[in-house]
Amino acid sequence: MGTRSDVALGMKVEFYLALSEESRTTIQEWFGSPNQRSDRGILFYADGAKWYHNCYTDLQNLYAEIYEVHAEQFNQDECVVLLVATPEYPASTDGDIEFWYENPWELYKSVSVCVEFNTE
Repeated sequence: MGTRSDVALGMKVEFYLALSEESRTTIQEWFGSPNQRSDRGILFYADGAKWYHNCYTDLQNLYAEIYEVHAEQFNQDECVVLLVATPEYPASTDGDIEFWYENPWELYKSVSVCVEFNTE
């Protein structure tokens, strides 16, 4: 079964085009087609993914290239955000890349916990 996560990846078009064909293929395999695309950026979203970014080689390579491209070509630019929301670990930031805080989709994690009971 395994742990499943909702994953959102948003980036400026220029950043996406700076990625290798291998990374763009990895994105397509994990997310499919973009959920939104505009002149401001591209948003990919997957729900219920087994996003083991520390275990799967393709995800390890994607993360490495995101950090590399950001450092070498987009240093200090807000251009990419990747959020991994795992219900079993709601406070975890493991796997998150937040280099674009004021992104056009206003991506953020939302956590809600409550206790409910019947008073009858």
